[in-house]
Amino acid sequence: MDKPLGKSRWKTWTLRGAGALLALVLLAALAIWLFLRASLAQLDGERRVAGLAGEVRVERDAGGVPLISGASRLDVAYATGFVHGQERFFQMDLLRRTAAG
Repeated sequence: MDKPLGKSRWKTWTLRGAGALLALVLLAALAIWLFLRASLAQLDGERRVAGLAGEVRVERDAGGVPLISGASRLDVAYATGFVHGQERFFQMDLLRRTAAG
């Protein structure tokens, strides 16, 4: 007549568990993607940086190579360091840690 309650309850909890596991995996994947995306260099837009005497332009060619122009050599040097820090932070940090032991 009636179904045994054990099998129905087991199936319900299995589906709920699978759904919760799927949601957890998707949430973890989203968190990892956002974390990795935040580490990428900002290639577009404007940024105001303290320490510059004049305007500096950082443009990129089709290959992604930065072209830096500015009013003074000090400003261009500052922008060069900024671009290096933005694009090669992982390498610089790895070399610093290697040297530190």
